[in-house]
Amino acid sequence: MRISIPVVLAGIAGLSGAASAQCDTATLEELVFLSGDWNRYEQTGIYGGQSYYVLDADACEVVEMVEGGDGNTLQRALFVDPDTGQWRETYNPDFFYYDLSGEIDANGALVMTGWSDSGEEGSVREDLRARWAPLDDGAFAYVMQVRAPGAGRWDILGAWTYVPRGSDPNGETPAPDAQGPALGSEWFE
Repeated sequence: MRISIPVVLAGIAGLSGAASAQCDTATLEELVFLSGDWNRYEQTGIYGGQSYYVLDADACEVVEMVEGGDGNTLQRALFVDPDTGQWRETYNPDFFYYDLSGEIDANGALVMTGWSDSGEEGSVREDLRARWAPLDDGAFAYVMQVRAPGAGRWDILGAWTYVPRGSDPNGETPAPDAQGPALGSEWFE
């Protein structure tokens, strides 16, 4: 069951900090590869659920909604920062904070870097990075990694392959144990 997108987006603009200024639609269209209905596969290729991305020129943001249960929930809202012109994502619930910003690279991937912090007393900010990369078959990969201060190694927070529902070999609604594409070591340091 899908919820009404205009109602969802009205609440998201306040969460993300997106500006209500005129949207640069050319910038928004850089992420058109995200738009659509997706089956998500975890790093190992195991089916992990469904989501959809919507590009919204009114709010100048790209929203991912995760489907499940009685409705849909906001997964993320990417927006164009009016001060820098870069893509940005912030997350600020009660237990985990992060702030990312970045641009489209030469390969057409959105690459964002920033920081994360648990928000607890004595917590330390860690480096954070995320990448949304279009793949040759109409799918895209999403990888988020974290690195502790002074550490050389990046740890994986999430790694997914998004396959268009209409062309997924496992069907529009795969079985919970369906095997799909896996992300190889070239995606990680």
